[in-house]
Amino acid sequence: MNVTLLTAQPFRTLCFALIFIFCAISLIADDIGSAMFFVLALMGFAAAFYPKQQEPLPREIKLVFFAIGLFFVVALLAYVIVDGSDNGYKRLGRYARFLLAIPIYYTLRRARPGIAALWWGVCVGAILAGLAAMDQMWWQAWYPQADRASGSVHPIIFGDMSLLLAALSLAASGYFSKIHRGLLAVPGLAAVMGMCGSFLSGSRGGWLALPALAIVFAWYARDKLKAWQLAALGVLLTAFCVAAWYAPQSGMRTRIDVAQQEISGYFNQHEVDTSVGARLEMWKAAWMIFRQHPVLGVGMGGFAVEKQALIDAGKLDPAIASYLHPHNEYAAALATRGIIGFISLLALFGIIGKVFYDMARRPQPAVQRVGVAGLIVVVSFAHFGISGDTFDRTLPITFFTLLVATLATLAPAESKKGAEPARLHRESS
Repeated sequence: MNVTLLTAQPFRTLCFALIFIFCAISLIADDIGSAMFFVLALMGFAAAFYPKQQEPLPREIKLVFFAIGLFFVVALLAYVIVDGSDNGYKRLGRYARFLLAIPIYYTLRRARPGIAALWWGVCVGAILAGLAAMDQMWWQAWYPQADRASGSVHPIIFGDMSLLLAALSLAASGYFSKIHRGLLAVPGLAAVMGMCGSFLSGSRGGWLALPALAIVFAWYARDKLKAWQLAALGVLLTAFCVAAWYAPQSGMRTRIDVAQQEISGYFNQHEVDTSVGARLEMWKAAWMIFRQHPVLGVGMGGFAVEKQALIDAGKLDPAIASYLHPHNEYAAALATRGIIGFISLLALFGIIGKVFYDMARRPQPAVQRVGVAGLIVVVSFAHFGISGDTFDRTLPITFFTLLVATLATLAPAESKKGAEPARLHRESS
């Protein structure tokens, strides 16, 4: 392989296909999606070491790499200094996936596959996720019946990532409208289907991101839509959510009612053997562990050990004995990596979020779309982590890493194009 080959059309087409396939099928064919991620990373190791035609790293890329590197280095320090367990090593290996944003960046910078791969990929992915959820809950043509839609992954991951794909599809609306106004049906359908996948999964934690995402879209659309258009869009989205709430097939209302009952049960009768009750007790455990180990925590493999010690001492309910993660990324950071780890998590979201916020304020509409898409990724994951073990699972880490690397890499290319594309191939070449 030489520099010419690394910039040739076949290489560009391959990268286009890998991004599209990952976004399109990761929720319905997890293994294949993950394979696309690793192929992109492996190609980056080759692209990074060719000295010719190398450009200096843009400032925003340096900031993204710094945030990711800081997050991993803090986890590594906690493992080396206070942990050293096999369980901690396994979790550190998952965190190493964040670092693959670097070779993926070099792959995409060399190939310049265009943003069309991502926009089409997230739309197709949201549509397929919605179809898979409907089939699993109602038809059972391809998936066995289940209480909650899950595709080929865990229901919580399926619901969270379906919601993310739905939001990213809406961010792609401007791209499709510039090709042909009739194509606005693609992101519109994708947003509805992705939301259906989220609702049918019953993943309540992901729904916490909805108000924040609405604020992001309102801010983005403030000078692009007339007041009546913005109001009409808000009414349509509200009507969709209300319909999902009252439709018994969605299960949304039932899941919220159960959550309210479990919160009341925990605080009034100390009922821990429920989904919400267990989470609240684990957050209590994480806080107690943090107070005992405030600087670097107990390491990612130490949470279960310290929690069990507190259970044995009668300070925590035995119902949470089997959990290895407190199901809250912020609580997990405090307990397993201390205040330094908590700061590194905030820096991961804050620095990368600021990079994309700055992109969303640039004058080029294509770059603005990339910036708001990046904001959607950061805001979504920041909220998914409130009630879930998002970064304790490989697929969410893979999603976050690939999306951040892709959006941060392709934004400068979109900026250089200047004028809006009139046809699909202009953004994919």
